[in-house]
Amino acid sequence: DLEVIGKYPQIDNVKCNCDPIYDELFIDNIGYSKVDFTPKTPLGILNEKSKTTDLLSSPSVGYTNKLLISYKLKEAIINLENDNFQVFKTKIELNTNKQIDYWILNPIKFNYLNIDFDKSDIYLMSSLFDKVEKLDIKSFSNFSFEKERIQNLGYPYRLFIEKVSFDISKNNDFLIIDNVNGGIGYYVSEKLKNKIQEMKLTGIQFDKV
Repeated sequence: DLEVIGKYPQIDNVKCNCDPIYDELFIDNIGYSKVDFTPKTPLGILNEKSKTTDLLSSPSVGYTNKLLISYKLKEAIINLENDNFQVFKTKIELNTNKQIDYWILNPIKFNYLNIDFDKSDIYLMSSLFDKVEKLDIKSFSNFSFEKERIQNLGYPYRLFIEKVSFDISKNNDFLIIDNVNGGIGYYVSEKLKNKIQEMKLTGIQFDKV
């Protein structure tokens, strides 16, 4: 909703105080593993036509496949779920005279065990768009086997979860899954969705899965 965010993406430029490609301490280079240090993060530059919201959009270095969130949204998530990600404080520049705190949410675990494989559609892909076959996956062990098999095949093959469904008997409120449309998907329970809406947090759109 452009009335809410102003312009998309809200952050389309960053400043880095290091080499984001070669500096091992830069956040993009730590992967999706838990770390015991504070990684280096970019300074995001808010587009002059954009507004600040609790979730900021940005394709820029340092934010790809991560969430850039306000303190309020960070606390809303952490109070219900906190074992599949880490958060790191960063700065957003509103103008040359003002910076504010935001947090980068970086995944450290993907919630494959929460997937209802009978109701999900998972494919072996060649390159970005070519489906080779639909995989007959009925369990987490099947999934793990196929994931490793496809990794061993190497480029251009990849595993792709076209449709993901979740086992509702497992009471997790914030799930993270990779190999989905867009790279990494973030999924919330009805409980967390209602909490976010009650808090009137902005910049967030919910799509039912």
